[in-house]
Amino acid sequence: LGSNVACTLAGAGVGELRIADYDIVDESNLNRQVLYREPDVASMKVEVAARSLKQINSLCSVVTTSGYLGDCQSIEKVCTGTNFIVRAADTPINFPYLVNEVSLKLNIPTIGAGFIERFGVLGPVVIPGQTSCFACFNNENNEIDVHRSNFIGPAFGPVVSVVAGLISQEVILHLLGLTSSYFANCMLIYDPLSLGFYKVDRPIDPQCPICGNRRGENT
Repeated sequence: LGSNVACTLAGAGVGELRIADYDIVDESNLNRQVLYREPDVASMKVEVAARSLKQINSLCSVVTTSGYLGDCQSIEKVCTGTNFIVRAADTPINFPYLVNEVSLKLNIPTIGAGFIERFGVLGPVVIPGQTSCFACFNNENNEIDVHRSNFIGPAFGPVVSVVAGLISQEVILHLLGLTSSYFANCMLIYDPLSLGFYKVDRPIDPQCPICGNRRGENT
């Protein structure tokens, strides 16, 4: 997912991309991660990605981090000074919550996506002080979140492309000052078998322990 989004954003003319990944390219990545080729197998992903992105847009500055982002401090270090955060990692399992906290602290919008079985799951977009945050949306009784934590499986290449395109669109609209509100206070679930999109609304939780005391700070 991150590979496809980075490719689209570089091609769209984004001036700086910061990418983080501690992993190496594996043959199993090649069905969906468009920045990599067979000769890249066993190479560090961030190194290959930076080279590929520069070939797409030589004017794009690509800043890489090859360490594991397992806590708020490491995520904050990468994200400070950016305009938008795209969450594309699937580990650690609490990564969405960590990014959510960093987004709120730094006052930087964020959106993420993932995959559960055949479905693509997008959003919510978190605009600090204006929308529900990821913690508002997810709790210990949330079926989507519990299911996600118990599912491990491959991502289907075409679904990745659809999800990455929508995430990239949201980022570009935001950078142009044309931010849509479609992903605000909701998640979007894409079913490739029916070509259907299903919206799951989740309003702001005024009692949210993460963003409740920040409400209105950035409006």
